[in-house]
Amino acid sequence: MLVSSHFTASKKLYAIDLNSFHVTTRESVRNDGIEFKGFSYTLDAVWFRKRNNGKLAAFIGTLSGYSTDLPGQSLEREWTIEDFFQLCDGRYGGNPHACWDGDMAWWGSDFYKNSYPEQQKVLPFLQSMLKNFPQAPTGYTGWFKYQG
Repeated sequence: MLVSSHFTASKKLYAIDLNSFHVTTRESVRNDGIEFKGFSYTLDAVWFRKRNNGKLAAFIGTLSGYSTDLPGQSLEREWTIEDFFQLCDGRYGGNPHACWDGDMAWWGSDFYKNSYPEQQKVLPFLQSMLKNFPQAPTGYTGWFKYQG
């Protein structure tokens, strides 16, 4: 990921919570019987995008990536946020959990599982984010762009 000096909506930039970096290890067996480990990594992020109706919207969600061991090559090590920046190509973009465009809220599948009070905590955050556009919210460092 590359750091951008200023926000430009067309560049698909993200502000990230540097303290939210998380790695999960998964062991699996391929169809040919070869065992391998997979590593998924995520970061909490926020971003702005223009909706199809031309309205600016604020999003909150995660950025994620995945790596696997290759036979004879181990990726078993301490993963860092720098690894995320090097390995995550951004082909899938952000995984939105919630969105606010000033008129309508949208909740991703993660929020359908949560309660209404939990959704009500996120909505003021998104409203504030949209009001303070293009500033990154407190706790988030911006702006980053995928290198791919």
